[in-house]
Amino acid sequence: MDVLLLIRRYLIRRRIALVAAVFVALSVCSMVVITAVMDGLRSRIHRNVRGTEPDLTFRFKGDVPLDHLDVVTDRLRGEMAANNRDGKLEALSGRLVTVGFAIAKIPQGPGRPTIDTKSAVKIVGIDLLSEADVIPMRKNLDAVDHPDLGSSSFKAIEGEAIPYVLVGKTLAQKLGLSTQIPAPFGRTNTLVLITGQMTHRAGKWELDASNKTFRVAGCFESGRDDIDALQVFVPEGPLHELMFAERQRPDCTTIHARVSDGARNDLESLKSKLAKAHPDLVVQTWQDRNRGLMDALDLEKAMMSLVLGLIVVLTVFLVLGLLYMMVLEKTRDVGVLRSMGFSGKKVILLFFGYGSILGGIGVILGVILGVIVVKNLNPLMDFLGVEVFSSEVPYRFRAIPTLLTAAQVWWIGIWTMALSMASGVIAALRAATIDPLRCLRHE
Repeated sequence: MDVLLLIRRYLIRRRIALVAAVFVALSVCSMVVITAVMDGLRSRIHRNVRGTEPDLTFRFKGDVPLDHLDVVTDRLRGEMAANNRDGKLEALSGRLVTVGFAIAKIPQGPGRPTIDTKSAVKIVGIDLLSEADVIPMRKNLDAVDHPDLGSSSFKAIEGEAIPYVLVGKTLAQKLGLSTQIPAPFGRTNTLVLITGQMTHRAGKWELDASNKTFRVAGCFESGRDDIDALQVFVPEGPLHELMFAERQRPDCTTIHARVSDGARNDLESLKSKLAKAHPDLVVQTWQDRNRGLMDALDLEKAMMSLVLGLIVVLTVFLVLGLLYMMVLEKTRDVGVLRSMGFSGKKVILLFFGYGSILGGIGVILGVILGVIVVKNLNPLMDFLGVEVFSSEVPYRFRAIPTLLTAAQVWWIGIWTMALSMASGVIAALRAATIDPLRCLRHE
């Protein structure tokens, strides 16, 4: 009880030491906010990538057979959950991919020539129904003329006389595309795709230009600039006709797969198992295809955590310095206490408790302030008039994404508290070594 009374007395009278608690609070708040923003950015980008990428992809290592999808599907039949209760694969879909140009002819009214808008694009041929079973296309797709986006809508799109094209919203805005029929003035709902066509003449393959007109059936927004601004989805049949004059090329370039929810948490093990069972197939996970992006995010978070950790360490050293100076200033008090029978253990407990309480005050205030700031970060930026994401730049998001978890808040609080307690121990050990006779004689 006497130790607690002394700690209370020091806290009330020694207000300069509370400055250290304020610095601890600001450090903890900064670490909570920045960690939440970094985790939010990583989570948002991760979700955007997962919304456009299959769990696994397969392709042959050597020459690809003409019926690529059928051959791979037959190979993986035993791995399908529908055929084997231990199977991990739930859906397969083929993709035929090439590059080309997109041209939109924008009408300017009667008697006026049309304006051509152009862009280089990545053309992806898919079966819309099977592709929607592999990746969550319905979450990204926004088709004005098919608002329900169910299986019946997909079948309707597939069955139209003019083949469909699905474009990213960024590309649609750039080219002046619309899904409405008729298209509003200054826009068009048709798109001409141009790519190279392989033709077999006189015993050799030649590359010619070919084009085909597609109807804009829907727009999608995945949150990825490399997809929304460059990629278009078309039926794989018309794309195959566009690419090959004669059907002497594979029906698809890669096969995409969706795995069960349980297997999704351990894709590397499933990848290794499938690669071992089918050595002539190249098996990749979505992490493999986005390794550079994921590694960059992990490195960025690690470096930011290191910088913030150093800030917290410097703040704790400030607490240590204040406590150490306090020990030197309170030499007479320590001597009097020791001469009155105050044991060395109680002296250690006094200064250790004082430092721990200062750290605890800072940690609690910092966590509370940090959580409040994270929960109100975007309104706070608007209130301060800070434009984080310019409306003129096509960022992947318009608001600051945050992700705050109890685990990360506990980790920051416990780590900071431990360092504060360590500084209290150092100051307490110094106080315990003071000889009471020398203290009183010096005074």
